[in-house]
Amino acid sequence: YCDSHIMGVHSFRWKRDRIYRMPESGTKSLGDVLSSGVYRIHNYQRGYAWTPREVNDFIDDLEYVTDNDEVKCHYVNSVIVTQPDKESLVDGLYVIDGQQRLLTSTLVANEILRKSLKIESRDAEDAEHLRRKVDDNLYGDVFKSTRSRTEHRVLPARQHEEIFKRIVPRDVEGTRDLDAAENAAESPSEQKLVGAVRTVRARLDAMLVDRDEGKEQLLYLSRLATTLHDDFIATLHEVKNPAEAGRIFEAINDRGRALN
Repeated sequence: YCDSHIMGVHSFRWKRDRIYRMPESGTKSLGDVLSSGVYRIHNYQRGYAWTPREVNDFIDDLEYVTDNDEVKCHYVNSVIVTQPDKESLVDGLYVIDGQQRLLTSTLVANEILRKSLKIESRDAEDAEHLRRKVDDNLYGDVFKSTRSRTEHRVLPARQHEEIFKRIVPRDVEGTRDLDAAENAAESPSEQKLVGAVRTVRARLDAMLVDRDEGKEQLLYLSRLATTLHDDFIATLHEVKNPAEAGRIFEAINDRGRALN
C-alpha cells in the first residue's frame, strides 16, 4: 500500500464536501480517513489523555518520515468507528478507538496551516503556491466546508467541544488566545488539549529555526503537510456496535507481538 500514490487536491474549499458520504473501511492515508468523514467522540469515553511525551512521539514520527525519502509511509494503527443511534443528532461517526490519534492529527494539521499563513517571503508567488499546497493537503483534514457552513472534522466529547473550538477556530487566519483557552480549561482533558497545541507549536518552531526565513520554511511546512496527509497510514474499521471493537483488538494482538 505504501508504494501507491494518493491524490486529493481541491481548488475550492467549499467544493470538497458538497455531498457527504461515509468513508469506506480499509487501509488508506490518514488524510483520506480525515477528509472523507466526520468524527465525534461519545460522552461516555474518556477525554483527551496524551501528554507532551506522546505528542512529541507523534511529531518525531512525522519529522522522521518527512526527512527520510527512503521511508515510504508510517502506519498509525486502526481507527474503529460506529454509526450513531438513529435517535442521535450526530452527523458523522462515533469513534470507538483512535480518539487520541485523530485529535492529535487534527491539532498538528491545524498548527501547520496556521504557521504557513504567518510566514512571509520575498518571493510572493512562490510563497502563495506553497501556502496553497499546505491548504490543499490539510484544510480538508481539519474542516468540512460547504457553501452554507464549516464544521470540524473531529471533535472531542460534547463537554470538551468549546475548548477545542477555541484552540482550533474555524478562521485559521484569525487571532487566537491560547492563554484564555488555558484559563477556561476546567478538566485535565481540556488542559491537555491546550498543552498539546503548545507542544506542537514549539516543535514546529524548532524545526524551522535553522531554515532560511520565508521560502525555505514554507517549503518544509509543505513537506510536513504532505507527509501527514499522504504518508501516514491508518486502517478504518466500521463496526455495528462497540462490542465488536473488542474482537478487532483481539485479532490484532493475539500473536503476542507489540504494536510498534
